[in-house]
Amino acid sequence: TYPEVREAWIRIGVPGVTPTLLNYCLPVNLRQSRAITLQDALQAVYDYLQKPVTQEQAAEFAREDAESWAQAQEACRRRCSEAPHITIPSVEWRQGVKRVDLLKENVRF
Repeated sequence: TYPEVREAWIRIGVPGVTPTLLNYCLPVNLRQSRAITLQDALQAVYDYLQKPVTQEQAAEFAREDAESWAQAQEACRRRCSEAPHITIPSVEWRQGVKRVDLLKENVRF
């Protein structure tokens, strides 16, 4: 990039994702000693979205928006069974809902 950027906050608006869920999902903070490339930014988003939702967050989501939380759980089930990079769906399922699942149907495998 020009000029070089060494720190970035990536925030994405996602249709149909409630603010409570989105607040835990983004922004992605990226800081490094060299210039940030597009690959760096995409990798940071990917890595961030692969992190599991904590039990505390899950309880808060379920309390504040039970319908959206149920949709995130369904997205997790769908990801575990349909994503081509997942070779053992039952192992992935035991890891629980990840941040990517909060995006519900707004993902592509």
